[in-house]
Amino acid sequence: MIEKILDRLNNKTYCKVQSSDIHGVGVFAIKDIPTGIAPWTTLNHREFGGAVGITMGNLLNIDESVRKVLLDYNLLDANIKNVIDENDTRFLRQTVQFIGEHIFIHPYEMEVLHISQFLNASTDPNLKLEPDELTPYRTIREIKTGEELTVDYEKDLKETNCRYNYRY
Repeated sequence: MIEKILDRLNNKTYCKVQSSDIHGVGVFAIKDIPTGIAPWTTLNHREFGGAVGITMGNLLNIDESVRKVLLDYNLLDANIKNVIDENDTRFLRQTVQFIGEHIFIHPYEMEVLHISQFLNASTDPNLKLEPDELTPYRTIREIKTGEELTVDYEKDLKETNCRYNYRY
């Protein structure tokens, strides 16, 4: 068992979370990451079972500070109309008209975060998101040590009902 853990740490650990110039916090390479691999293979915590859909009506009944964090870390149903706050051109969720159905969260959402929840968006990404895959993120080019991992959510989610919460 210890050997498997050490092998995983040595051969399949590529990233860490740290401060980002793009948007507060991001995911960064701690060593070079080859093209065409999943930088992590641990499933997002929602995949372990127990994820529930929270309706937007119920989300409005959650404390505003918690609601903002949930919206920050989760993709939303595409049937949500953004009402942009003119004072904040990056964050689209300060005023939202909920016409969609739900977001999916784990019952312990704020206690267990997955590294993928810290990925930032870019129009020049180094990861591709394939939502229907077991390990949905793949490198599309070599990523160098210290480089931030990014995804083009708008492009990769185009054929889904999900939406990223920020402009980029």
